[in-house]
Amino acid sequence: MRSIIFKALFMSMSLTIAVGNGIVINTSFYSTSLNETRWMKVYLPEGYQVSDTTRNYPLLIFLHGGYVTQHSYSMLITALDEQIYTGEGEIPVGSIQPMIAVLPDGNSTWFGGLTWWTNSVLNGQFQDYVVEDVIAYMDSAYNTQSDPDQRGIMGHSMGGYGAMAMALQHADVFRGVSTFGAVIDLDVTLAGITPWILDENGGSGPFDPGAGVWSEILHSLSAAFSPHIGARPQPVDLPIDYEGNRIAATWEQWVEHNPPALAAGLNPEDNMDIYTQCGINDVLWITANQAFSDSLTTLGIPHRLDVFDGDHNDALAQRIPFSLLRFDSLFNQTSTGIADENRIFPSQDHLRFFPNPANPDCQFSLPEHVFGDFQLQIFDIQGRAIHESMVEIQQGSPGRLFALNRQPSGIYLVYLSNLEGLTFSGRVTLLK
Repeated sequence: MRSIIFKALFMSMSLTIAVGNGIVINTSFYSTSLNETRWMKVYLPEGYQVSDTTRNYPLLIFLHGGYVTQHSYSMLITALDEQIYTGEGEIPVGSIQPMIAVLPDGNSTWFGGLTWWTNSVLNGQFQDYVVEDVIAYMDSAYNTQSDPDQRGIMGHSMGGYGAMAMALQHADVFRGVSTFGAVIDLDVTLAGITPWILDENGGSGPFDPGAGVWSEILHSLSAAFSPHIGARPQPVDLPIDYEGNRIAATWEQWVEHNPPALAAGLNPEDNMDIYTQCGINDVLWITANQAFSDSLTTLGIPHRLDVFDGDHNDALAQRIPFSLLRFDSLFNQTSTGIADENRIFPSQDHLRFFPNPANPDCQFSLPEHVFGDFQLQIFDIQGRAIHESMVEIQQGSPGRLFALNRQPSGIYLVYLSNLEGLTFSGRVTLLK
């Protein structure tokens, strides 16, 4: 009875907004991890009754990206409202069963407010804030299922990093994770943004967080992964020197937070479902997502990477429904309903290059039974298409990659696809 009274009181003190069949509640609660009151947005499906404690719902947590807030993802609310089926009979294709969603605020005061949803002595304990406080609050204030098998986490960009890091470190809390354009390989990320940081600062350090967006992002990442209270001019240790070279001691601190390293500690028995999505034109992050996928493949960890036609933001409304379908399948033990034709690269087969790094020519191998005409596409680390052509693969013979001969040293993504739907992808490093 006390729980029902508390929930009714909570509901009456919150701002409730009808969005269609469901409702959105903008509310706040006190976080012990952050030692302050934080705001959040809660979605409740059609038919939710606070007094009906006999019906509990799965919980989905969505972490927002950098430079935005929990209010910036109306497309998630729209997708939930359109896909949740509360009628009778068999659930229509593309629909999902009811769930509750929460979007917490993850901004701070340092470096554009970007916290990377990480525990930091500078920003605050933002991972604990989600894993401990948000979940505990949702379980006490709403009719959620407290079973980890009925809980998922997803995020975009910075929030994608936070969602993946939390899922990999807390397999006892989440059943699955889904990300969009996530920053999920810090090695590729730092390599990609370093030239931009040098450009913003006149070609060398010292690096000013106000010099440009990439300089600010570097400082925000450092505030999350290598904070240094009392350091000057900023309370962080940067992982690169004035020439852009890695500082080994600081980089080692970052590695402890790198998703590929976190994935190495994942127990196969944890049965964590990992689903990542990224646009082919999503600048640097498509390379990071492919690198993370390669790491999971090497570790033998099942996962799915969908590469779609879009950039960092423009396809979220079209792609979120696929993640909701996947979570619904996990919560209710049904088929995902995700069709391969909704991806531009439906296969997860990987190309293997030798030598790798290349200098500059290299070969690539395909299964012996695979041959014929393929479309070859190559993208640089910034997501720019640098080559496209048709190539003929001979049965049982390695392919040759000549298209990098005139390209500068760097990391490149290579895709091969044919009319039968076979697609192969891989990452090659060019060193001249």
